Amino acid sequence: MGNPLKIPELLDLILSSVHAPQDLKASALVCRSWTLPSQARLFSSIYFHDEEFHPRLLLSALQRSPHLIPLIKTLNLIDLPQSVLPRFAHISFSRVHTLGVHGRSAHDRRVAYTLQKFLSSPALVSVTISCNFRRSDDFLHIWDRCSHTINNLSFNLGPDFDPGNSPNPAPGRPKRIKLQSFGCTKSLDKIGRWLRDPSCPFDVSGLKAFQCNDSIRGVFAEILAPSLRSIEIFSLIDPRRTHDISRFRRLQQLDLELTYPFDEDFGVISTIRSEDRHRLQALQLHVSQLEDAEAKALAHELRHLQSVFSHIKTVHTHVILATAEVRMNLASYFGQLDPKTVLHWGARNVPP
Repeated sequence: MGNPLKIPELLDLILSSVHAPQDLKASALVCRSWTLPSQARLFSSIYFHDEEFHPRLLLSALQRSPHLIPLIKTLNLIDLPQSVLPRFAHISFSRVHTLGVHGRSAHDRRVAYTLQKFLSSPALVSVTISCNFRRSDDFLHIWDRCSHTINNLSFNLGPDFDPGNSPNPAPGRPKRIKLQSFGCTKSLDKIGRWLRDPSCPFDVSGLKAFQCNDSIRGVFAEILAPSLRSIEIFSLIDPRRTHDISRFRRLQQLDLELTYPFDEDFGVISTIRSEDRHRLQALQLHVSQLEDAEAKALAHELRHLQSVFSHIKTVHTHVILATAEVRMNLASYFGQLDPKTVLHWGARNVPP
């Protein structure tokens, strides 16, 4: 009988409980049969962050051991120097399905070329671009060869960003790529114009989920209204701007980041037309910090919400920071509400 620790199913079960990078490095040295499975978990998500370690070291390791490159499924490039990022263009990340590019400095033409290569990865599904571009042409050209497998896209672009206009789409490009979810934290109007430009490779007419921190209006409202089913609104740029979501008549889920005194936030929900309210099935509410008076106000708003939106199946409320006393009081307030209103302690990414 062979060594049971070499049985693939048992090994996979063992390694599923190992998460810390140093532990995965140690498990890769146990024996030869453990090496590749451990490396697969260790390299599945890579964060190149110039402030945490020198990215050139990891880059050199990938070049010396190319068998590690196909193991990378999630790739995040964070605040890398302009001189370093183009070096990634020489590596083919063919198995990456999630890509994030984050940076404070404006990217030049060389970086744009590197991003263009990343975006052509045949396995790419989700893309987050959070950076600035010196020229609008550079932003437009990074999409010239983008993968048709992309269906989740998110932008956080600089305040001066303007995609401009491109007269013609890239030659040989097939029909537009249909997105399932889209997020944009700045320059909503400008991105909206780009989505209607012939150069844009994406089709958002069938979008199911949208994340934003600005009022959904103009081009976006026109494009998204027919099909959108989920909206997440967080960290409003201008809280004086009213969100009217009455045009989104198929809305099934709404995520809101709440700010005391909460009346304007809950006012967003009240803009849903009375004849469409039965479609709203789930609410996700997120509160950063609560005092006792705020906890009472929140419970009051939720009680009113339940009387108006009786068809909602679940209301998940996530509270990130609160004292022990406020937690106890809030739990008491929630105990007086409908059982479908569930209280969670923790960050906004806590699953319902």
